[in-house]
Amino acid sequence: MRSALRGPHDIALEDAEPVVLPPMQLHLGWHEQRGGRSYYGVSVENGRLQGAQRRAVRAAVEKGDFGLDYQPIIDVRTREVVSLEALVRWQHPRRGTIAPGAFIGIAEASGLIVPLGEMILDQLCGQLSQWRTRGAGSPHVPSDMAVSFNVSPRQLSETDFVSAVLTRISDWRLSANSLVFEITEAALDRDPVRSRHALKELCTLGMRVCLDDFGAKPSSIYNLTTFPGQEIKLDCTLVNKLASNAKEVAIAKSIVDMAHALGLVVTAEGVESENTWKLLEELGCDQAQGFYSGRPMAPAGLVRYLGEQRKIAASERTRPTAD
Repeated sequence: MRSALRGPHDIALEDAEPVVLPPMQLHLGWHEQRGGRSYYGVSVENGRLQGAQRRAVRAAVEKGDFGLDYQPIIDVRTREVVSLEALVRWQHPRRGTIAPGAFIGIAEASGLIVPLGEMILDQLCGQLSQWRTRGAGSPHVPSDMAVSFNVSPRQLSETDFVSAVLTRISDWRLSANSLVFEITEAALDRDPVRSRHALKELCTLGMRVCLDDFGAKPSSIYNLTTFPGQEIKLDCTLVNKLASNAKEVAIAKSIVDMAHALGLVVTAEGVESENTWKLLEELGCDQAQGFYSGRPMAPAGLVRYLGEQRKIAASERTRPTAD
């Protein structure tokens, strides 16, 4: 189906603007960025807050105060929703919804990323199972729609990571290709041997793997040719420059062509305008995500969004064509 994509304000979202925590001493991890995407970064600020923030994150993990929003990933040519990305949010009892830039760094540094990752995987598998078993209750979520989510090298280095994934897939009665594991290029470089080993094992078992934030590092070409996965995502900093920089267009074109030659699917992150969308279509990019096509939204909002897209597609199919 071909549908006209709705703008970022056409669907009322469930969540309010994220509320950030006070400055932290070690802020290494996901930072929210335009288009609903993220990147790795480091900042050193007020060290007195580190211990308190670590305790707060630990308590939140123990209480399960984290949830998932979902952002649609769209086929560039047909404009059909082909998959989703799950994005974690801290549902703080007093501060409201907190974006991952305020807590993932602490979770990484303290090792809490492992139990947090297990919680995220459980929630994701549970939501997928619910969408698949409710039938008419969720008519707008296709049963074969895959969902991607980020994993860290710390998780991949756990000896039982792959077996834990298999256990959850079995417990929730999901197919292996329901999940797409994303790892950023920067994270992959921090522990390349163990990360690649775990990712290759996931691929062997029928799951999909995606290299996230691709194109932001000089080592990108090496990673592209050695990455044991099926997909890459163009970094949003590259995508955001396409409409105003011919050199960036040439770079993106070479990446897309090389990725296709290697049999990889290419998704553009952080797409915020129709002009950028058309450029990506001309470049042969396969998929895109960003505020232009849909913000991250809670499960109920996602079902409404998919329903609206289906109605638009149906109206276009029944519209009379000019002779």
